Amino acid sequence: MKHAACTIALARAKRAPDVVVVLPAPEFPVRGHGEPFSQDAEAVAAASNAARGEQRAVIDYEHQTIDAKTNGQPAPAAGWVRRFRAGPNGELLADVEWTKRAKRMIQRDEYRYLSPYFAYRKRGREVHSVIHIGLTNAPALSTLPKLAAKLEVTMDDKKLRKLLGLADDATVDGAAVETALAKLGEDAAAKAVSEIARTAGLAEDADADAVAVAAKAGKDGEGTEGTEDPGEWVPRSEFDRLAARLETVEKSAATQDAEALVDEAVKAGKLAPGNRKWGLAYAAKDPKGFAEFAASAPVVVPEGAASAPAPADGLSVLEAKVAREIGVDEADYLAAKKVAA
Repeated sequence: MKHAACTIALARAKRAPDVVVVLPAPEFPVRGHGEPFSQDAEAVAAASNAARGEQRAVIDYEHQTIDAKTNGQPAPAAGWVRRFRAGPNGELLADVEWTKRAKRMIQRDEYRYLSPYFAYRKRGREVHSVIHIGLTNAPALSTLPKLAAKLEVTMDDKKLRKLLGLADDATVDGAAVETALAKLGEDAAAKAVSEIARTAGLAEDADADAVAVAAKAGKDGEGTEGTEDPGEWVPRSEFDRLAARLETVEKSAATQDAEALVDEAVKAGKLAPGNRKWGLAYAAKDPKGFAEFAASAPVVVPEGAASAPAPADGLSVLEAKVAREIGVDEADYLAAKKVAA
C-alpha cells in the first residue's frame, strides 16, 4: 500500500478552532511524491460523509488509529469530525469537536498540524475521500498553511465498473456497488428460473408460482397422462439438474443477504467480529429476527477494539472496515498489503 504525507498547520490561538482546513484546493504537492494530487472538494466531502454514515470520522494523535495494529498502543481520540464540506476557495473543510485534552495541547502549541488520512485513485492522483485525521508535528509540505496527509490507493474505478457491469460513466460508490451486486444476484436467479420454465414447457417469462406448479407436477408424476405429447416430456435427470441449480442460486442469494445483515451489525459495533459465524447462521435462518436483534442490540465493540493486531495472513478489523468504506474488495486490499510488505 502506497502512502505519502503533506501538512496544513493549526494557528496558535486562545481556543482550538471549530473549523479546520483538511485539504487545499485544487491541487497540492506532497514532498517526495512527484506530481501533485488534485481534489474536487464537494465530491470529496460528499464521499467522506457518505462513507461514515451516522458515525463520525475520528481525529487521533499521530495516526495511532492506523499504527496501533503494529505497535499495540492505545489510539485515543483527539476529536471528531461533525461533517466535511467544501470551502469558498475550493478547499476541503471540516467542522470538528475536540476533546478537552486536545484543546489544551493545541492552545499550548504542543500540536500544530493536522494530517488527514485519505484515499486516492491511482489514475490521475485524484483524492476520493478522507478516512480519518491525525494531529502531528511532522509536516511534509512547507508551502501550505499547515496540514499533513497520509494517502491510500483505491481500486481503479474503470476496473470496478467493468467487474460490476456498470456503464463507463457510472458513479462508483458504496450504494452503486451494493445495487450492482444485488442486480447480479437477481439476474442469475431469474436466468435459472427461465431455464427451468423453458425446460418444463412453459414460457421463459413464466412467474415463479407457475414454475413451482410445474415442478411439483413433475415430482408427483402428474400431468403425464391424457393428450400430452410424450415428446414434450422433460427427462427427470434434466429436471433434477435444473432444480438443483435453482436451489443453489436461491441459497446463494440468501447467504449474500445474511452476510450483508451481519456485516452491517459488525460495522455498527452491534456484533463482535468473533461472533460473525453465529450471526451468519442466525441471519440465514431468520433474517427478520436478526435485523430486529441488531436494531435493538447495544454497541458491544469498545472503542479501540479495531486497533487489535491483524492476523498473520489477513486483515485487521480496522483494515477490513477501511476496505469496505473506500469500496475495495478485501482480497485486493490484502494483496496490496502483502506487496507493500
